[in-house]
Amino acid sequence: MLEFNDIITWIAFGLCVLSGFHKNRKVVLGGSLAAFILMTYIFYVEGAAAAVATSAICALCTLINIAIPQSKLEATFRLRLALVAVLCVVAGCFTVRGFLELLPFISMLIARGGETLKSAQHVRYGYACGGVIWLTYVAALGNPLILALEAVKWAFVAVAIGKFEWQRAAEKAAAPTTKTAQTA
Repeated sequence: MLEFNDIITWIAFGLCVLSGFHKNRKVVLGGSLAAFILMTYIFYVEGAAAAVATSAICALCTLINIAIPQSKLEATFRLRLALVAVLCVVAGCFTVRGFLELLPFISMLIARGGETLKSAQHVRYGYACGGVIWLTYVAALGNPLILALEAVKWAFVAVAIGKFEWQRAAEKAAAPTTKTAQTA
């Protein structure tokens, strides 16, 4: 029978996966926000202080990124990235006891960097790059359910990246080029 914590883990997983296939940047971020909040609790139960800190920081920064209007993304890029860096340093001072605890912070900086960009596809790229480091950390924690779901979540991010890249390539190929239009 599934325990409460396992159910919370499955819900967080589902939110990330389902929102990752949406075209809207705020929907992608909203699913991630809900998952970060739930995973903060799960990592607290697991006793993984660095993961609790990074999940909570991710939730806060994702909320901020959702609140920033599309037109202000470029103007606030450095400020938002600096906020993540400062929060990482502060949280790291309290939670890092060895190299392993650095991994969630490195992963978070990469993923949050992707979140600060304009398109949902760039958000996905940030998640995929940070996800590789995150998977290494989660594997070291030793919880097979969290590891399996995080690995599947990473695979879904990779599939979503491929899906939208393929769509973009198909749209580009279907659009008439200016040379073709001029010769006709």
